[in-house]
Amino acid sequence: MDLDPLILSRIQFAFTISFHILFPSFTVGLACWIVVLEARWLMTGRAVMRSLSEFWTKIFAISFGMGVVSGIVMSFQFGTNWSRLSERAGAVLGPLLSYEVLTAFFLEAGFLGVMLFGANKVRPLVHFFCTCMVAVGTLISTFWIIAAISWMHTPQGHEIIDGVVVPVDGPLPEGVLGEVRIHQRIYARRPDVGGICRTQSPQVMALSTLRRTPRPRHGFGAYFAPEVPLWDDPQLIRSAERAEGVAATLGDARAVVMRGNGPVITGRDLIQAVVLSWYLEDAARVELEVLKTGLDGAVLSTGEAAERATEAGRIYERMWEHLAAGDPEAG
Repeated sequence: MDLDPLILSRIQFAFTISFHILFPSFTVGLACWIVVLEARWLMTGRAVMRSLSEFWTKIFAISFGMGVVSGIVMSFQFGTNWSRLSERAGAVLGPLLSYEVLTAFFLEAGFLGVMLFGANKVRPLVHFFCTCMVAVGTLISTFWIIAAISWMHTPQGHEIIDGVVVPVDGPLPEGVLGEVRIHQRIYARRPDVGGICRTQSPQVMALSTLRRTPRPRHGFGAYFAPEVPLWDDPQLIRSAERAEGVAATLGDARAVVMRGNGPVITGRDLIQAVVLSWYLEDAARVELEVLKTGLDGAVLSTGEAAERATEAGRIYERMWEHLAAGDPEAG
């Protein structure tokens, strides 16, 4: 086995996290156990309960300190060993870890000193309250860490734009195009949408300058019946208000065309959205050819379009395989 930088990074991170996880998992349960012991002492007045509480508090202090120190090393390794992960997924993972600091760490830091050194300096009930707050802080910390781990295992609520993970809601990360707001607003409005394709296909754009969109005249056009709505504004989408307007214009349709600025196509997943973008471009080509004749031409009825827009025979998957043939990143 070659000990390349990837393997060495994995070994180092595995050692750090294997050492670190021992202490948080222990202190989360131990803090709650100390709360039980101290509560029993306050309820019964038995000295043995206070002695046990003081003993386990010393163990907690050592374990808590080791967890903090090893956790700092682990956090640095996110940047040193896995800098690409931090760069690409920082918009999602960063806030989760920040929430842990703002909620759990601040809560623990505010009451830990009293818990450790204030047993003989404050009233018993005040000390018990501080102990409870430290225990609650450990549980909140656990929640945010599990949330981050869960997202890495089953990532949801995001879209990858130019290789960067972008949340489908909230402020945009620095450097991400403002038009991503369109994606955010569509996802917020349409829970059925699992993929969005934003293109500037030439036929659709040319047709949109006439304030027209492709009509369902043939097979590919049938997938967009009864019509493709038009966002009649040639300006770039750089504000939340404009993005909301585009999403509202889309409504329940599969695509919306922005005048002189290309279409936005939706699908139940990214494969369907990409394939439908090709269908829409061909529908625009047919529409332009019909316009050249000076005649109106036939349009599919609602029934004809519904029957023609079939999904049988792996139609989307086969088109995707054709488009992605030879692309090593297509999976």
